[in-house]
Amino acid sequence: MHWKFDIDRRSLVQDIDDLFVKSAKLAFPDKYPLKADFYRGEAPFQFSGKLKVTIKPTNCQIGGALASNEVFVANASTTSLVLNLATTAMRDFVKDFGERPAALELLVLDNAGIEIASWTVGCDVSRRYTGTGDAAVDLPDFRATQAEAEAGTNNTKWMTPLRTWDAIRKWAVDNFKAKLAEHGIEIMP
Repeated sequence: MHWKFDIDRRSLVQDIDDLFVKSAKLAFPDKYPLKADFYRGEAPFQFSGKLKVTIKPTNCQIGGALASNEVFVANASTTSLVLNLATTAMRDFVKDFGERPAALELLVLDNAGIEIASWTVGCDVSRRYTGTGDAAVDLPDFRATQAEAEAGTNNTKWMTPLRTWDAIRKWAVDNFKAKLAEHGIEIMP
């Protein structure tokens, strides 16, 4: 993540395309390198103080920070840090293979610890691993097989376009065979 943080406007934009940062998608237990460029209007801002980045639960789900990191800045317009989501609080917050809403907060403090600017953006935190470290790709496949698609009895699996075609074709053949058989016409397989 590389963001431009305008101190005066209290706006956060992506460095690559200058679009406002409206949300973020994060995953447990990943680590996210974050680079922040400080601006005042259009000009880079030489800043001395501290940048603190924190992920907090939304809607008072639990108290405290889920993940946090801070970096001291000495008369620079750019700083970098790594936000590590592999915390116990984050593991307890996001259930196995689940996703929960959280808030990503950036706080800029001067050397005396007084807030200069802050920015909060909504983020979804997903968890791709279980407590034993199994990856989500190892989950059972929730895609319908051809036999399941043709049987049409499972309402929890999703179907690819090919499986949808298999289901329609099977239904049409079975129903038209029955109708033709009523009239004494038999179709060879």
